[in-house]
Amino acid sequence: DARGTFEEFQQKILAGPMPEIGGTGDGLTLSLAGRRLCWGEKPGFHEEWLFEGPFMDAKVGERVIHMKAGGYPARTLDFNDYAITESR
Repeated sequence: DARGTFEEFQQKILAGPMPEIGGTGDGLTLSLAGRRLCWGEKPGFHEEWLFEGPFMDAKVGERVIHMKAGGYPARTLDFNDYAITESR
């Protein structure tokens, strides 16, 4: 694949600085090396979620992203210790 493998992406992430999750309730941010990757509106009903969807979710402050899609292994990216796990 011309875009590379997941393992190559993983190595680039591991070689860089740790991502930063911040915000005060007026907006949540996920930044990597000073670049804002995503942001959110003021938290509402589900204040504990940084984002929550059918394929990906992450709770505020956990520094963990869970990814899932039917027929594929579920994958968890843990930015606390840069661990990646898969399960069926």
